[in-house]
Amino acid sequence: EMFGSSVTMSVVMDIDADMQSTLEVAYVSGDVSMEMFGMQIEQPMESYTDIKEGIVYSLSEDVWYKAPADTDSISQPTMSEMQEIRAESFVDLVLENEEDEEATEWVVTGILDYSKIMEAMGDDLLSSIDTAGVDAEALADLQLHVVMTFDRETETLKTMECTCDEENLAKLEMEGGSIDAFDFTFTFYDATDLVIEIPAEVKENAIDSSEMGLDFEL
Repeated sequence: EMFGSSVTMSVVMDIDADMQSTLEVAYVSGDVSMEMFGMQIEQPMESYTDIKEGIVYSLSEDVWYKAPADTDSISQPTMSEMQEIRAESFVDLVLENEEDEEATEWVVTGILDYSKIMEAMGDDLLSSIDTAGVDAEALADLQLHVVMTFDRETETLKTMECTCDEENLAKLEMEGGSIDAFDFTFTFYDATDLVIEIPAEVKENAIDSSEMGLDFEL
């Protein structure tokens, strides 16, 4: 409400990103687009995270900036812990095309239960979520409908589509606003031989964000 009048604004945000990660370096590139007030704003994004050194390098307007990564707010799960999280996070799984002998993919539907993720990750995750300004209680109660495809021969995960129904969208309501749609799709690629290196020119030329008056942690 502004000056005694009610104003309603619809905002649409879309993120299309390529995410790659090893134990030492993570890389993200893509585009963020937003529609509001009848305008469409598009912004490219690109960043490297030096996991060992705890530094994030981000590109903005053709200039690289560096800032400390908030690596202390959440612990890095071990491989066994990740496998446990994956196994417990999905409930009500159903193999949809078991009878289709000609299919090259398995199609599995189910529910992604965030409460299971929160239980598996423990207090470290809850602390990091609260720090980020997200309602941890609402997130812990969230359930998304999931459709996954697996390669039938290798049984490796290929795609995962998650959608939020009206009941769960209501859990994400915020003061003065509501979320009308929330969905995302992941496409997975073989990363067995993945190698990511931060270019030397990025490290050498990156400007410390605190020196530019941008004193924040990523």
